[in-house]
Order: sequence, then C-alpha cells, then structure tokens
Amino acid sequence: MRIVPTGSEFRRTAWRALGGLLALIAVFVIGLTSTVLSWVVFASCLLALAWHFRSNAAVVRAVRFGYLRSYQWVRAHMVTLCAVSLVFSSAALLLEVESRWRAATRQPERTCGMEDIESASASVVLIQGKEVDGSGFWVTPTTVMTNNHVVDHNPELVVNKRFPATVLATDSLRDIALLSVTFVDPEPIPVRVSDQPPRLADDVYVIGHPIGRNLTVSKGIVSALTNDDYDDRQYIQTDAAISPGSSGGPVVDKCGRVVGMATQTLRGAENVGYAISWSQLSQRMDQMLTALESSTREERELTYPSEQTEVVAKYYSTLGAGDLQAAYDFYSTARKARLPYDSWGKGLGKTVFIRLVDVRPGERTNMVKVHFYSTEEVEEGTWEWRTGEFEGTWTLTREGGLWKMNESNIKDITKPSAQ
Repeated sequence: MRIVPTGSEFRRTAWRALGGLLALIAVFVIGLTSTVLSWVVFASCLLALAWHFRSNAAVVRAVRFGYLRSYQWVRAHMVTLCAVSLVFSSAALLLEVESRWRAATRQPERTCGMEDIESASASVVLIQGKEVDGSGFWVTPTTVMTNNHVVDHNPELVVNKRFPATVLATDSLRDIALLSVTFVDPEPIPVRVSDQPPRLADDVYVIGHPIGRNLTVSKGIVSALTNDDYDDRQYIQTDAAISPGSSGGPVVDKCGRVVGMATQTLRGAENVGYAISWSQLSQRMDQMLTALESSTREERELTYPSEQTEVVAKYYSTLGAGDLQAAYDFYSTARKARLPYDSWGKGLGKTVFIRLVDVRPGERTNMVKVHFYSTEEVEEGTWEWRTGEFEGTWTLTREGGLWKMNESNIKDITKPSAQ
C-alpha cells in the first residue's frame, strides 16, 4: 500500500530536493572561481550530498514518498556528478595559474618620448615649387600628402630638393593634395597614424619646413576641436607655431602618430593655428585614390581632375588666382562658342578674390552645386572693394575624356548692407 505524504511532509521533501539541486549548482559555480575557499566549499558539498543520498533515512523517505526510482538514478550517478564537478574546478584552477603566470611575465608598456617625434620627423618632406615652398609627409612609399594651396598654380614641384613630384589628385575645398614621387632612395617610411582623435589639452607637435628651411618641430596643445560653418570639415585648433612653409606638415601626438595636417593660421591672432583632422584626411584620401583608379588617360596625362566637384572647385581656384586663360579652358566647346573669351574676360577683370565655401554633387549625375564669395574692385584705382555672395549649379559634359563646364545657373544672394 502506497502512503500518500501529508502537505507538510511533501513541502519538507521538496525543500530538501531543491536544496540538493542548489548545492550541486554551487559545486559547479564555486568550483570555477578556483580559490582556496571554493575548494573547501566544494569538498563540503560533496560530503553533504554523499551523506544525504546514501543514508538509510534517505532510502526510507524515497520509498515512503514514491521517488525511489529517481533516488536510485541519482545515487548510481553520484560518482559521475562528482567527477564532472572536479574536472570543472581543476580546469579553472589551471586557467588561473596560467593567467597569473602571464601577468607576472608581461612586459611593461613602453612610454612615448621624443624618439617617437624624431621617428615621425623622418617621414616629413620639403616641397618646393616655382612659386612657393611647403611641407608634406609620406602616406605610402611613393605618395606624399600635403595642402592643395602648396601645389596649386605652383609648377616644377620637387621633394627634398632632389625628387620630381607629380600631382596625383587634389581637393581644393578641403585643401588636400596627393603627390606621386618615385625612385626615392632610401625607400621612404610612411607615417604612423592615430586611430583615436585628440582630446582637448592633449600635447601635439607640428613638424615642417618653415620658410623652406631646416626641419622644425613646434610643441603646443589642442586648444579646440572645431567644425566648419558650412559643411562637415573638422579642424584641430592648436597654439603650436604654424609658420609659412609649415603648411602640409603633419601634426602628431606625443607618440609620433599623425592626428592631423597643418593648414592655416588665424590672421591677426597670436598662436592660433588649424589642422585638418586625420579622420577627414584618411576618408578623403581613400575617395581621391578610388576616383583616380577610374580616371581616363587624358585626365592622368594632363593631371586634370577626375571628379566633377573638383573640376568646378579648381575652376574657381584658378579664377581667383587671376589666371583667366586657364580658367576659361575648363569650359566646354559649346560654352566657349556662346561666350567668347574677350567678352567673358572683360566681365571678370575687376575680380580680385574668390572664396569657395561649398561644392557638392547636385541632383543629377552631371550637376554640381556651388556656393562662393567674390570680391571685386568697385572702380579701378579707388581701392574700394565689394564682396558678393553667390550660389547655384553647374552642368558638366564629357568632352575628350575630360569633364567640361557647360551650363551655369548662378544667383547673387548677397544680403543688402545695413545703412
């Protein structure tokens, strides 16, 4: 006859079963910590479990409450359960021993120092042209990065006074240029770059050739991290000296890793210089090299821009430099027929300065949006100037393997001056 347990007896048995299960779980979990205490608790749990399942009282309860079969299974596999627990604890102990051994034999991290700055300096070059001098740095063994304003309208480029350089690609808006320099001996070492942007008050070093002279290193801090008012361009403001000729040189952190490229100073202010952040440089460099791979033979031979936006940007840069004939050559044959050079040139004779604010792709594949300021002399010889603001679109056409500017829709959006 089977005896049905009372409610209180059933609850006590359930609590004992739950306690045994929790004890078994504790064996596995605590064994994984591999401490002396865990092994003491581990042994205690095993003894308690062994006593519980092997005592006569346990057998009587199993028969009385009808779970004899389950009890027999647990009792038969008790050795297996203990063995598994022991394996887990032993494995965890070995892992802890290995971890402590690695910690004891690990080499301390090397601190950054001036030797890192000297190493970075070896990757900086002097760029000389017919008009101006500047600085640059190796990004590959055959490619130098610098500012566009260092190479723009500056023929006969030479690197380190010995090696002829060819312009690979430019970004006039962001002031970036890539030069090809080959057959350099010994082989140049590209700069190391930082994968983290600098933070405020971090130490930085500007490396370059001010006024085309010997290599110079100037130290400063990150004074601010700023964005351009019109687009996504990011700049690092620093109080490190950026002199004429230092443009295009790298700005490095205390470990000699490039965080930016020196580009300009603020006129009328003391110790306020700006560098283009490396994240912007790296992203734009990849885009420029990708566009270069798909460029035509004519574009490569003439070092003509392969991107439509850069064609328009280069046009305004050339126009602002006063080279009207070179600017006129960016026009398509059809536009030249509609707008003869003489009449076109007369309308631009008073323009003395153009500042390009933004240039980006338009709604159509052959359309470019542009936004710029143009300064012109009000009347010749009066030294009175007027600056206008303009924006609109250009439509380009493919002609002889080159992108040519064909149609324009530029509007004067100058705000009336306050009286």
